[in-house]
Formats: sequence, structure tokens, C-alpha cells
Amino acid sequence: MNKLYSYSWLLLLVAYSIVLMSIEVKTSQDFVRNFFADIKGDAPFYAVNTSLSVAMLLATSLMFKINLVILKSLKQADSQKFFFIARKQFFFVI
Repeated sequence: MNKLYSYSWLLLLVAYSIVLMSIEVKTSQDFVRNFFADIKGDAPFYAVNTSLSVAMLLATSLMFKINLVILKSLKQADSQKFFFIARKQFFFVI
């Protein structure tokens, strides 16, 4: 089940990449650039790539925060706490 879940995320990202590449082939690079730009404008799905990237960075930061909360309950894991704090801050600040 866990591998199926991981592969489904990978398949979703591959499909997303293929869709963006096929849009570029069928239209132009100038049209596809709208999907990768900063968020502004009224075009549908404008800057969807930026929104997805920010959502993934925040989700990664949240996962490190959850790991940190779990590690706080374990006394023998003091050496790993700094790693999780640093990773959480890194992904949240980006």
C-alpha cells in the first residue's frame, strides 16, 4: 500500500510534466511561461507551478515539524532534533 501511494504521487508529477511539455509543443514557449510565472494576471491556471511549489514546500516543512514533535517525546533522540529544526526552518523560509 505504501509503495502504491508513493508511485501514485510520482505518476501524478510525471503526468503534470507531460501536460506542460505537450502544451509547449502545441502552442509556444511564451504561452507555457504563464504557468511558471509569479502569481499575477487573470489567465486560468496562471502561475499554477508556483502555487504547487509553495504548497509542497509548506507540506515538507509540516512533515519535519511533525517529526520534531514526535522526537520531543523520545529522550534518546536529542542528536536528531537539530537536524529536524534546521530542515523545518529551511523549507518554511524558502
